[in-house]
Amino acid sequence: MTTATSPTAASTTAAIPTSRVGDAPTAQLLRLVAEDEHFNLVPVGISLHYFTDPARTHCTMSSAQIHRATTVLTKQVKAVLTGDHRLETVRGLVTDPHRTALPDGTTARQLCGNGWAAVRSIADQRAGAAVEGASTFGEAAILRLAATRAAMPQCPWWGTRGWTLLVDNWARRDTGIGRRSIAPMLLAPEDADESVLTAILDG
Repeated sequence: MTTATSPTAASTTAAIPTSRVGDAPTAQLLRLVAEDEHFNLVPVGISLHYFTDPARTHCTMSSAQIHRATTVLTKQVKAVLTGDHRLETVRGLVTDPHRTALPDGTTARQLCGNGWAAVRSIADQRAGAAVEGASTFGEAAILRLAATRAAMPQCPWWGTRGWTLLVDNWARRDTGIGRRSIAPMLLAPEDADESVLTAILDG
């Protein structure tokens, strides 16, 4: 059965990740989200959609920097999702130039450099579409759909099974790494040494 798309629904496209050619069907991704909710896929998906994807396009960062920044934002998003007016708060967070983007205190504007204006504009557009979409579909639906971005097998970001597997593979490659070295990588990879984080991501 074919369902017509209303103008309001169409306007939320930027907020709702949809499957592209070669990607898993959206229904399949939603099942993955349901199975993987304890891995905090909602804040990961929001961080990827509002910051990481545009930052990769408009900013110059190493793989370690972008992973660090995504992890920091994921934890910040997770914190604000426990309060009231969640989507509005997220919008304010991802568009704040003074938001701490790296553990050393680097701000979002400093990290993105000349690309910040573009990153902020995209983040504001997407976050605004999410707020608008929530009035039609409900906030829970928007958040759950956003999480599909983190359910992709090719998204090994902190907070997903993919990251756990990367760390496990890294530990298997280096027999000198003990369990005490693995735990910080699973809990706070944003604080890891550059060489260690790069070695994990290159795995």
